[in-house]
Amino acid sequence: MTPTSRLAALLLVAGAATTITIQQPSARSYVRLTSPERSRGKPDATRVSPGSQKRTLSVGGTTRTYTVHVPPGRRAGSLPLVIALHGGGGSGPHMQQNYGFDQLADREGFIVVYPDGSGRLRRAGLTWNAGTCCGYAADNHVDDVGFLRAMVADLLSHFPVDRSRIYVTGHSNGGMMAHRFAREASDLVAAAAPVAGATLDLNARPSRAVPVMHIHSVDDPRAAWDGSIHVGDAGRGASPDAVIRWWVQENGCGPTPTTGIPTTWTPPGETTPHTATRITYSGCRDGAEVVLLKLTGTGHAWPGHGPGRRAGLTGPLTKVVNATYEVWEFVKRFSRRQG
Repeated sequence: MTPTSRLAALLLVAGAATTITIQQPSARSYVRLTSPERSRGKPDATRVSPGSQKRTLSVGGTTRTYTVHVPPGRRAGSLPLVIALHGGGGSGPHMQQNYGFDQLADREGFIVVYPDGSGRLRRAGLTWNAGTCCGYAADNHVDDVGFLRAMVADLLSHFPVDRSRIYVTGHSNGGMMAHRFAREASDLVAAAAPVAGATLDLNARPSRAVPVMHIHSVDDPRAAWDGSIHVGDAGRGASPDAVIRWWVQENGCGPTPTTGIPTTWTPPGETTPHTATRITYSGCRDGAEVVLLKLTGTGHAWPGHGPGRRAGLTGPLTKVVNATYEVWEFVKRFSRRQG
């Protein structure tokens, strides 16, 4: 496969969603950091301007970028942080425009950050090195765990982030990267909620129990339930079943889950409903929990955005659940113990 055709294939992994109009970062809010900066005293939410800004970091001699969104309102103290990782072939701005996290952050009072992956192009076709996937980042062994650690350190220095409530989510290749970051940066991550993308590394064990919710459709045509990736030679993921079993074991959860009553939603003009079934493992160490939100009927796109129609090669869109809402409702219940 040529680089051009491979990029075109990867763009499918970014998913499809209804565009939500937001205020884009202005040129004046762009900040370039070539070396770590230290703010005087701990940042406070009442002294940080709300809205979005683009920031740049130098990590290992490579320029990396991310967009951070701070909710409005003069909230005293520190705020939770949600790291939102875009899908393969996408970008931070694409995720910010299409997934509704800014609007939820403004309502719920948390900071959301949209890092950019890496690639041959600077603004599109970006991927994450999730270990076994995907594209440019995996092929070039990009240290994305190191980048995300550096980004969190920068945010802690300049924004009122509650270091005990740092969460990570992601879509597709970004979901795979969210799993990897939760495994390898469990000293930072209070909870993780990846969507439609999973990886497994038996040699990378978290240092503490990490609450995890994974959202995936058994009918996903791109990141298939068996772990195969049907996007050119992008790489390989892992089966959601295998990943959930691994987290259950690592977190010391009880072996028998509780299965909820399925939620259903039937797309307009169709007769077969989409379903969402919550499978919960409890009794885990340190109050953690492992959840599989198992979908049927829908495809690879981020659940909750767009009508129930087929979006190109990503499969049917769905409103059986809103993944943005589900991610926040899960992670906000957990905080990481200090020390």
